[in-house]
Amino acid sequence: MARLTHSDVSRVLAAIQQVHSHTDFSTLPHLMVELQSQLIPADISSYTLMDKRTNQADVVGVEENLVEKLLPALMAHYHEHPIVQHSLKTKDLNAVKVTDFLKQKQFERTGYYNEFFKHLELRYQLIYYMFNHSGAELSMQLSSGVKDFSERDRAIANLLRPHFAQAYNNAKAFAELRQWEMRTQDALQSNSVGLMFLTGELKVERMTGNCERWLNDYFARRQNTSVQLPDKLQRWVEQQRDFQNADAALGNTRPPLVVEGLGASLVVRFVQDAGRNVTLLLSEQRKSMTPRFQPIPLLSARENEVLKWMVEGKRNGEIGSILNISERTVEKHVAEIFACLQVENRATAIVRAMERNSEASC
Repeated sequence: MARLTHSDVSRVLAAIQQVHSHTDFSTLPHLMVELQSQLIPADISSYTLMDKRTNQADVVGVEENLVEKLLPALMAHYHEHPIVQHSLKTKDLNAVKVTDFLKQKQFERTGYYNEFFKHLELRYQLIYYMFNHSGAELSMQLSSGVKDFSERDRAIANLLRPHFAQAYNNAKAFAELRQWEMRTQDALQSNSVGLMFLTGELKVERMTGNCERWLNDYFARRQNTSVQLPDKLQRWVEQQRDFQNADAALGNTRPPLVVEGLGASLVVRFVQDAGRNVTLLLSEQRKSMTPRFQPIPLLSARENEVLKWMVEGKRNGEIGSILNISERTVEKHVAEIFACLQVENRATAIVRAMERNSEASC
C-alpha cells in the first residue's frame, strides 16, 4: 500500500465518520460520490448499481441526459470492460485500474472505450466494488481524461471501500425498517389497533396507530402530556405489572381493561416480556346497532348489568373489569341468572334474554 500523508489519513477518517453517520438510503449514493471526489482527483466520480437480470443501471455522478444517451452503448459493451471481467472471474472487490490489465492503446481499441468512454472524453479509470454477484453489482468509479490514477489513489479507494459497503448495507436496512414501520402503522390504523411502548418507569416511549386519539377520547387526556399515561390507565398498568409474576406462575390470564365510549369501547391488553418491558395493545370495538338491552324484572339490577354485557359478548373477566368487581363475583351473578332464567349455559341465557327483550318491544 502506498504511504499516505497525515493529511490524507485525517481526511479519510473524517469521510468514514461522515458516511457511517448517514442513514438516508436515498441520498447516500450522492454522499459517497461527493466524499470520493474530495479525496481522489478525477474528472468524473460516479456510483453505478447494475441490475444484471434486467440490464438496467442506476448511475449517480454523471449528468442524467448523458446517462440516458449512452446507457445502451454501456450495456452493449459492458462485458468487454477488463475490470468487469477481472471481478467476475476472481470475485475481487478491491480497487483496480484499467491499466492493470491492458495497455492504454489496447483499451482504446475496445468497443467499450469507443462507444461509451470516448464520448465522455475519458481515458483512464479506477473501480472498486461494494458487492458483485450474479444478480447485481455496485461499484464506485473514478475516471480521468488526462492522467492515470496513482497508488496513493488506489490506497485511499481501498480504505473507503469496506466502509462504503457497510454504510450502504446499514442505510438499506434502515430504509427497509422504516418501510415496514409505515406498513405496520397503516395496517394497525386500518384495523383499529394500536401499540404503546412504555419505559421501565411506565412513561410512554412510543405509540402507533390511533393511540394518541384514543387516549384523548377515552381518558380525557390533555394533548401535551404525551409522555405521561392517564391516571386511570397508569393505575391499571401498575396493577398488571404487580400481578404479572403471580398470575404467570398460576397460569392465569388477566382480563383486559375495557373503557366505554360513545358508540364504541376501547380494550387495553397488557404484555410484559422477560426484561419487564411493557407493551400495551389497544383496540377499538364499535358497538353493534342492535336493540338496546331491556332489564328483566326477575333479575336484580346488578344481574341485569351482568346479563347486558353477556349479551354483548363479554367474558366474565371483561365484565368484572367493566363493572369494577371480581371475576368470582361475576361468576356468582351468572349462576343466579342461569337459575332465574331456567337455563344451563351462557348461550341459552343470551337467547332467552333476547327473546324477552323482543317480547317487551312488541
